[in-house]
Amino acid sequence: MIRLDSYAMGRRTLIGKDLMGLKTLRYLECSEIDFSGDWSHLLPRLNWLSRKICPSMFASSGIYLGNLVILNLSYSLINEDWSGWSQIEEANKLKVLDLSSTCLRRTPDFSKYTSLERLILQDCKGLVEIDPSIGKLKDLKFLNVNKCISPRRFPEELSSLQNLSSFTLEKTSIIIKLPEFIGRLSSLCHLSLDGCRELEMVEFSRVGRLGKLKVLNLSRCKSIQQFPFGMRNMGSLVMLNLSYLGITELPATIRILKNLRILRAFGCQSLEKIPSTIGDLRSLQVLDLRYASVNVLPDTIGDLQELRSIEVNGSKIRELPASIGMLKKLKILWAVKCISLEEIPSTIGDVRSLEVLNISGTRIVGLPDTIGNLHELKVLHLDQTRIQKLPPSIGMLKRLEVLTLENCGLLAEIPSEIKDCTKLKKQKQKQKQFQKVLTSKTVCILSNL
Repeated sequence: MIRLDSYAMGRRTLIGKDLMGLKTLRYLECSEIDFSGDWSHLLPRLNWLSRKICPSMFASSGIYLGNLVILNLSYSLINEDWSGWSQIEEANKLKVLDLSSTCLRRTPDFSKYTSLERLILQDCKGLVEIDPSIGKLKDLKFLNVNKCISPRRFPEELSSLQNLSSFTLEKTSIIIKLPEFIGRLSSLCHLSLDGCRELEMVEFSRVGRLGKLKVLNLSRCKSIQQFPFGMRNMGSLVMLNLSYLGITELPATIRILKNLRILRAFGCQSLEKIPSTIGDLRSLQVLDLRYASVNVLPDTIGDLQELRSIEVNGSKIRELPASIGMLKKLKILWAVKCISLEEIPSTIGDVRSLEVLNISGTRIVGLPDTIGNLHELKVLHLDQTRIQKLPPSIGMLKRLEVLTLENCGLLAEIPSEIKDCTKLKKQKQKQKQFQKVLTSKTVCILSNL
């Protein structure tokens, strides 16, 4: 492995004879350096070449690329007329080509790059056209055109990429409708349209079936006002990100996503309703409704037996359903700044797996006695609440390591049973974090931070 840059070398040109005797070299990384001289027979085993910020000229003669597998030309001054393309065509084993942040207006002819598996065109802001020859890349599995803001269209030949498993078009502003060819990408597992602000509708029923799709990211597609249509054939979906969409509700048909593990609707300020059919998502592990306008969770939430994390920070949640006690695998419950939340149900004590409970910034005035049943609880944040007292059962929290009560002006006393929280006590002795003694007029901070 060799890494070189023009600053360290004191010059911007690497001459072939500089690498004499390095016939076993496999990795060469050069930054802001041009090649010149005779390179024939010099690096017969080279399989990784990184030429970031490559000059526009390519003056080397006879460089052997027959074993090259990975080529990184990112941030280079090259365009479609670059003289080096003809030499790269000799790399018949090339699997990864990174052209991100280059000066391309049109991609090169890919006809000779048929072994490619990963193609990265991210941030080629001047890219106007993707050559139709991309359809000949039958082994291509990963295609990244993030932040390519100028392409007039995507060639229909992309539908020939039957092995493509990951397609990311993030922050590609020209997309108004989902290209029809996407529905014919039968091997597609990951599709990200994050930040495509002009995208108005995602209608999968129109473009075909994506039966293998596992990850769908529509975050920040702010023009989407309705939940994606035609998802009944997408039962393999594992992660669905709807963050910052303009949707007002999740439809009852969401129940068809039987394998869904992660559902994110962060920042969906128009989202007010969660259907009862969410209880049919029996594989769901993460439910993220932070800063949505949801004011109630359906009782069927208790049917989500695989749920590990609930995050409703900044939402309009007024209460947590009693059925939350049925969530035997729940580890994290965040309800920070839920200013309408005034009470925690007593059934919270049945969530024996809970490790983190953060209800800071709510209108909670007390904790149920059953809080003492949370034997796995390690972190309890009650900052800026209206809590007036802690139940004696808090002493049963033997694993509690962090308890914060900052700016709890109504808190009159802490029960003596707090001394039984031995992990908390050890932190006190070790880090001297109990800096203030609680009186009816003071603020208490108990923390191991």
